[in-house]
Amino acid sequence: MSFLRNPVIKLIVINILVIIFSIPAVFFIKKEIEKKATQLQQKRSMLEISEKHDANFLELKNTYQIVKDNLKNSKEMIPDEENIEDFVIALENTATQTNNNQTLIFDPIEKSKSVGEKTVSLNFSANLTGNINSFSNYLDKIKKLPYFIEIENITINNGSGIINNDSIMNLKSKVYISK
Repeated sequence: MSFLRNPVIKLIVINILVIIFSIPAVFFIKKEIEKKATQLQQKRSMLEISEKHDANFLELKNTYQIVKDNLKNSKEMIPDEENIEDFVIALENTATQTNNNQTLIFDPIEKSKSVGEKTVSLNFSANLTGNINSFSNYLDKIKKLPYFIEIENITINNGSGIINNDSIMNLKSKVYISK
């Protein structure tokens, strides 16, 4: 160990020992830094997901507040198939109010077409006897009824002109009902 008495050799040996012990320490610290970086990345991802979840929740809450007031009205606009009488009465009252004689013909419920999870469209025809003014008033009034009615076809007939009271209007329509 006499060679350790030389200060240059002593400095070289100390530096080599420091390097030898430093390398494992650097790799250990590197692994710890990578592990912490991975944990931070996972937490950042979870935070982003949480923020998106909160934003989606707030958007849904705001949309619900907008829709909530109209939800009851929307449910009333789609009559239940067992309470279709209210719809029929509304059509009959509209015909009476507009001075039309009306005959309603509904397809059987079994022929209704599904348009949603619990909603179907039911075809019906309204045959009216009246004149052009009463027909126009009838159409204006059924547009204001609180039901989802879709008119598919309108025909008006009269050999002597649609102005007289013997004109016939046929509406091919559908109403949306819940099952």
